[in-house]
Amino acid sequence: MRVVSFLLAICFSFNVLASTGLNKALEEALDSYQYTMTVEWDQKDKAFYEQKTVEFHKELQSLMAQGLTKEDVATFLESKVKNKADLEALKIRTELAFSQSSDLNALAQLLSQDVGRMYSTGASWEGYYLISGIAVAGIVALLAYSIWFSANHTCVETGYATQCGWYSHYHNGPQYWQCWEQAVCTRYEEN
Repeated sequence: MRVVSFLLAICFSFNVLASTGLNKALEEALDSYQYTMTVEWDQKDKAFYEQKTVEFHKELQSLMAQGLTKEDVATFLESKVKNKADLEALKIRTELAFSQSSDLNALAQLLSQDVGRMYSTGASWEGYYLISGIAVAGIVALLAYSIWFSANHTCVETGYATQCGWYSHYHNGPQYWQCWEQAVCTRYEEN
């Protein structure tokens, strides 16, 4: 039991050491900027947006002047971004920003644009599933109506209709455009 306690104490101390200094300041700057953009900004006032973005860029530039490196930012992004696809996209964009410009202003621009990807949407966020839920509900409704209609209606009159489509005479053979007559129900009555 003492060994487990000792290992936990060492792990916690390394965790505290890893989150101090410039990484902690970067995290606080991003948290503050993200809070400002999602809570305080009304999504309409462009002057407020510009002012807070310039303040964020100045804060990042001061961190970079203190010694924040590309590796520090990469480590921070790996710890902050939960979605693997977003993480890979951010890494590629970070590399491009550093390769195109020797100063770190491009990094400040990149981080201010992608700050929303670094935060989870929450456990109760279901906006991503709305479209698929509506589609599934529509398919289930059509299937239920089809079953109900077949159970409550009987075909009393049939006729023939012409149907056209691609037709093959044998499996995996060449297909030809062809029209044919097919029997269809022309009148239903309720049971």
